[in-house]
Amino acid sequence: MSERQSKATQERHERMLLELLKLPGNEYCADCRAKNPRWASHSLGIFLCVRCAGLHRKMGTHISKVKSVTMDQWTVEQIETIRKLGGNTHVNSLVNPHPDKHPLPLTVDDEHAMEKFVRNKWEKHAFMEPSPSMHLDPRTRLQVAPKRSSSVPVMMRDKDYSTSLIQLRDMGFKDNERNLQVLRQTQGNMDSAVDILSRIPGQQRPMVAQQMTEEQKMTRLREMGHTNMANNWDALRRSGGNVEVAASILNDSKQ
Repeated sequence: MSERQSKATQERHERMLLELLKLPGNEYCADCRAKNPRWASHSLGIFLCVRCAGLHRKMGTHISKVKSVTMDQWTVEQIETIRKLGGNTHVNSLVNPHPDKHPLPLTVDDEHAMEKFVRNKWEKHAFMEPSPSMHLDPRTRLQVAPKRSSSVPVMMRDKDYSTSLIQLRDMGFKDNERNLQVLRQTQGNMDSAVDILSRIPGQQRPMVAQQMTEEQKMTRLREMGHTNMANNWDALRRSGGNVEVAASILNDSKQ
């Protein structure tokens, strides 16, 4: 866990982030355009609303490293990374240069539609234009080579399904070989993988967060190795009750 910062340092860093939020384009969520975002991905250089921040956490920290502007501890390096990457407008011009061709879902309140949009945008890079700066390496990892290394984030799509395999086992799908086959079939889409695995005879669809009581959510977090009840309650509060996002918050706090 990182060293605890003084209150004065945290307040100074928060002021720096709030100044960045005043820049044109940063006053709206980089994904859904909601006003007054208070979360940020320091690895992608963008500001997000709480709902889209949760979707970024679901993708994993290898895609997006998300923190609260006001509730989390920041380093100067992380803040400087956001500044150098240019903010929402600049980064969006790279990952979705033609938003008219790839618009937001008509119903942005539809969680499934927004998650699909966010994953296509950041995980699959489906909206980017093919260009000489894009290439696949022998391990099928997509990289965007910046013209200037200081101004554009390096983004990649990794075919390592280890994290997804762990999540599927935690959900009750114990056959790793079958899980890997389904992940390859769905190109790593967890929702599709869970749907396919749940249809196999003898399998039960795992309980989703919305159907769980608060006690069940706390029990689930304890089973995942998070034993501090106060931290668990705080993570659930910050995640809007989403167990997977809460677990991601708790994991990040240990790094």
